[in-house]
Amino acid sequence: VERHNVPLDYNKLVLKNELVISRGLFLAKKRYAIRVVNKELGKIIDNNNFYIALYNKENDTYTFPFYKDEYEVVDPEEVFNLKDSITDYIRRTGEPFRITDAIANKLNKTKQIKSIGKPSPVWIGAPLIDTLTDSIIGVIAIQDYEDENALTDKDVNILAFAARNIGTAIARKRAEISITESEEQFRSLAQTATDAIIIINNEGNIIFWNNAATKTFQYNVSEVIGKNIFKLITPSLYNEKTYKGLEKLFKTGEGNILGETIELTGKRKDGSSFPAELSVSKFLKNGEWHFTGFIRDITKRKEDEEDLKEAKEKAEESDRLKTAFLANMSHEIRTPMNAILGFSELLSMTDLSDDERNEFVKLIQNNSNALLSLINDIIDIAKIEAEQLQIHTTEFSVNNLLENILKTYTEIKNNQGKNHIDINLNIPSPTKDYIIISDQNRVNQVVSNLVGNSLKYTEKGVIEFGYIIIRENNNDFIQFFVKDTGIGIPENKLDVIFERFRQGDDSYTREYGGTGLGLAISRNIAKLLNGDISVDSQEGIGSTFYFKVPFNLSSKNQHQEKEEESSDTSALDLQNKTILIAEDVESNFQLLETYLEKTKAKIIWVKNGKEAIDVCKKDDSIDLILMDMQMPVLNGYEATLKIKGLRPDLPIIAETAFALAGDREKILEAGCNDYISKPIKADLLYEKIKKYI
Repeated sequence: VERHNVPLDYNKLVLKNELVISRGLFLAKKRYAIRVVNKELGKIIDNNNFYIALYNKENDTYTFPFYKDEYEVVDPEEVFNLKDSITDYIRRTGEPFRITDAIANKLNKTKQIKSIGKPSPVWIGAPLIDTLTDSIIGVIAIQDYEDENALTDKDVNILAFAARNIGTAIARKRAEISITESEEQFRSLAQTATDAIIIINNEGNIIFWNNAATKTFQYNVSEVIGKNIFKLITPSLYNEKTYKGLEKLFKTGEGNILGETIELTGKRKDGSSFPAELSVSKFLKNGEWHFTGFIRDITKRKEDEEDLKEAKEKAEESDRLKTAFLANMSHEIRTPMNAILGFSELLSMTDLSDDERNEFVKLIQNNSNALLSLINDIIDIAKIEAEQLQIHTTEFSVNNLLENILKTYTEIKNNQGKNHIDINLNIPSPTKDYIIISDQNRVNQVVSNLVGNSLKYTEKGVIEFGYIIIRENNNDFIQFFVKDTGIGIPENKLDVIFERFRQGDDSYTREYGGTGLGLAISRNIAKLLNGDISVDSQEGIGSTFYFKVPFNLSSKNQHQEKEEESSDTSALDLQNKTILIAEDVESNFQLLETYLEKTKAKIIWVKNGKEAIDVCKKDDSIDLILMDMQMPVLNGYEATLKIKGLRPDLPIIAETAFALAGDREKILEAGCNDYISKPIKADLLYEKIKKYI
């Protein structure tokens, strides 16, 4: 100022107004701050035409937050491209200038500027400099439209002197606004975040708490501000290294857990604990370290991980069991097949005695039954998996069912060389016979399986089975029981034995055979019958299995005496009868032909359903048809429908494997009078034929 010979009192006025300008910019907001600049600067320089242009470096444009002019009005929000203008010239050169018409013309000719807006005889401008970054952020300018001498070089220097402080003040104000906006933005984002966000000072005390933190920890913000973070996490429940690491971080701002995700245990207001995940970042505020903690409740994730682990273990166990099952199944199938094939080959030898031949036939039959039982189990477990195992209720005698089981397993135990083991039937009263409504075949299957298991695992002592009537929850049940003095079951295996492929001993070297399907099938059957199956056992002492089903009594006499059923078919004489056998497999036909040979019936053989229809059209002497349901050209279902259309009264007995759910209903709906399941037994075949002819 002294260099330009400015009077001392004028200097004081400039300094005074500079302080007012700076203070006004610091305290005021946005455009009002620039009005303070204009007012105070007007006490020093005539500034009726005054503007401040702020430069945007990113897109090389300008905005005019304050524009006071006699002839023009400018929107402060509008963006201008002022390339090669006087304003842009001041910013580019970084020097204050006084520009008259003569100087403007000269600059125009040298293409350093170009005229924009209404021309004025004199214009002064100075760069706005941010002293913190030493960068030019805009231009401050004053112009006069009438007198070239209204603005002098002295005014240029005063404007430049003021512009430096004004630029710094504007830059600071911008920074303050940016910080305020950032804080507001942070708070807005933090309050809508799904994770708990907590800001902690260097003493570990909470200074910020978002809505998600309230939901996670159950504390309101007023209850936690100023509280120590360690009130919310339980040191005894997580790694001591993590705890010490947090303490060190809060005290020094350093630590190996900074930026890492760590697991710890959170503590809610109600005292309950939960697994949590924490990540920490730091920032400086007022010269002190502060920390932002992002906390997530990972209870659900831990549960999912545990479920996944359990599922993985189950899958691995299932895979192991399936491998063991397949290996065992191969053994269980090959063993009876080896006996069947081996003794069948021996039967072809001519030097066998009758006793040897009968013994071989008996062994073939026993092994065939074992193989059939195995196949039935596989089919049943497949039905259970597909939810196709169906129940067919009938009326039947409980005593008769159990007595037949007793006869069967007495013979089996003798064939197995276990004559020293007694199998006893224990029923409430030998003369009292209950007729119940349930699925006779399935009840027989479950009780037979339990008796068979007892026989398998008992080497000495007694097997006792029977039933009692019990009452539970105002409902009556008939409870079958099978008790043995066998090897028993370990306590830790009492549940798993009812799972598929599982046995008391799953190892490859187990002493006893079996597929591990029987009890799994039995439990599923029990549930389908609205009953249950359970076991009491002591290892080395024996087991007792209980199988209960609803006690649904038939309307028939509950105390009727047992009737002796006659199934004598030895005198079946069919020499004047004709039977049509529709069967595409020759060996199956040969078996039926052999069975019927002693009845002296006339046999006609056809190999498909179409041939069966053709024969029935031509020959009206046919008395009965044995119809295989699976044949080429035309199957048994379609053939039966057409034949019944021709001869409604002609009896048709279906031959079927009867393996899938709905087969029985489908056979009867097709028009068959009855069915016989494969493998076909002679006595049952004679009984069915005698029923119809």
